[in-house]
Amino acid sequence: MNLKNYVIVPDMQIPFHDVEFVNGIMDYIVDLNPTGVVFIGDNVDCTAPSAWSKATADEFAGTLQNEFDIWDDLVENLRSKYQGWIGVHFGNHEKRVRSYIKTKAPAFNSLRELRLENLMSLERYDLEGLPDHYDIAPGWVTHHGDFCSLSDIAGRSASNYSSKIGKSVIIGHTHRAGIVPESYGHDGVWYPRFGMEVGHAMDTSKAGYTNGVANWQKAFGILDVYNDGEFIQPRLIFADIDGKFVDGGKVYGGNV
Repeated sequence: MNLKNYVIVPDMQIPFHDVEFVNGIMDYIVDLNPTGVVFIGDNVDCTAPSAWSKATADEFAGTLQNEFDIWDDLVENLRSKYQGWIGVHFGNHEKRVRSYIKTKAPAFNSLRELRLENLMSLERYDLEGLPDHYDIAPGWVTHHGDFCSLSDIAGRSASNYSSKIGKSVIIGHTHRAGIVPESYGHDGVWYPRFGMEVGHAMDTSKAGYTNGVANWQKAFGILDVYNDGEFIQPRLIFADIDGKFVDGGKVYGGNV
């Protein structure tokens, strides 16, 4: 049986990421050596150009380059150990840079060095910049999730969007982790369709707007594709509050 497997890395929002959990995911990728890895978006927070930072100390803090430097170190380390395909979605947080330049500094809009593809070192580390909707497997799409109507129920935002586009969908954005399956068809012929949300990889204590607690789940996703789509299995791996998780009999993340 031919198996392709993909690790879906959730929103990290560097520098608000859970360092131990993210390092655990990277170690897991190296051990698993999957067919591919998808960073689902909001990989970098881009705090300074946020609309919420306008005319506050955050806008003038000079932290943006450091956020991209942390991302650069992360992918450089991963690339030194994993040579497979890596795709990167740009989430609404990364797109803050585009919006800020367009509205606040349009004279810089033509500068190639300020394009997200270059800020996130895609060419340097052989990463593929993904479109908003990426066909990862037959009938399956990855998408950051910023086009979805949000539900408080984990998996339901993705499921509703799945019904809208007519394909199974994997998203981040909600910071919730859940899989909602649905079936459709007629006359005894039916097909499954899934909405999958892959959680988050943040340290909520660093995100002051949550007061340290939110209806979010720390997790990441796996998509197993058998025989070129004959059977496709989505699954989630959950972490505890310290960023520790277990798979294949091995403990990752946390302080291990």
